[in-house]
Amino acid sequence: MSKSKSTRFTPRTLSQAIKLLEEGKYQLAKSSLLRLLEEQPGNFVIRRNAAICFFNAGNEHARRRRWKEAIQSYEHALSIDSNYPPIYYNLGLAYGYLPNYDLAKKWLKRALEFEPDDAQAHLALGFVHYDSGRKKKAREHLQRYLELEPDSDNAAPVRKILSSL
Repeated sequence: MSKSKSTRFTPRTLSQAIKLLEEGKYQLAKSSLLRLLEEQPGNFVIRRNAAICFFNAGNEHARRRRWKEAIQSYEHALSIDSNYPPIYYNLGLAYGYLPNYDLAKKWLKRALEFEPDDAQAHLALGFVHYDSGRKKKAREHLQRYLELEPDSDNAAPVRKILSSL
């Protein structure tokens, strides 16, 4: 079975797929990018944009508080490109909202392996530990958050929580 001309990789077909992604037309972008990825599995630009497409679709699900669907999209993004750090952070948040604290911790720790000074990942991991009763670990990550973001909008509430630990 031969592929139709519209699925053949060309710079134009890639540009069209990226345009769909930028316009928020994730379903169309996903199908185009996945077809292109089948043809060019080693193409970093296609791989990264396909991962971003699934990542953005996950974010749309998360905005609607559809955590399971968000997780599916993030995991699909991860299967396409495991070197895109925001996926790990967002997976951790989504699992935290389910709540599945073990998986939330796993993914947030992975996010910190990529970016050890990611204040938001420390904050999220601190709250996951706090919510799961691990106060010592919660203190460690919440204090690190304050070291990184001492003047943020969250600083005062985090200090209040730390004073109660």
